[in-house]
Amino acid sequence: MKIVEPVINPTRKQTFTLRLMIFIGLLCMFLFLRELLLTDAESIPLYWMLMATLIFMCLKIVHEWIHYFYITVPETPKEEKKYTVDIFTTFCAGEPYEMINETLIAIKAIKYPHNTFLCDEADDPYLRKLCEELGVIHVTRIKKSTQRQGISIMHYSSHLLSFVWYWILIMCLFRIF
Repeated sequence: MKIVEPVINPTRKQTFTLRLMIFIGLLCMFLFLRELLLTDAESIPLYWMLMATLIFMCLKIVHEWIHYFYITVPETPKEEKKYTVDIFTTFCAGEPYEMINETLIAIKAIKYPHNTFLCDEADDPYLRKLCEELGVIHVTRIKKSTQRQGISIMHYSSHLLSFVWYWILIMCLFRIF
């Protein structure tokens, strides 16, 4: 896994180089537009449509350069609340144990605070023991019927620890948003 380096403010030399490049770019843009505006056009409507497009594009670029001119890295805000996520993985009868074992170990290795759930359709004793060893919450459906997949997901989502994500999952299932 790639380790992310912290972002730092540009050095004085980098800021100077960036601002110099912006000034050179503005000068080139000015000379380019001046040359185009001073030429005689054969078809006036086409010429002004082209010029309007070019001027608009140049204004967009200048707008972006203004932001680069004053570039800084904002201070990291203080954490007011520690958020967590709930991670679900499923198991159906017949799937290889090695696969689910590797998946659960990989999920537990995630450094961000989270709760891990195994949605076990087979209610497998081996997986119950594995979940107990790894600290994973084992969830199964006792009453199984020929229901749609969305309804079985709703059963498992009732075990969510974060109430807000429960409602987001429900909205996604029924395409409310």
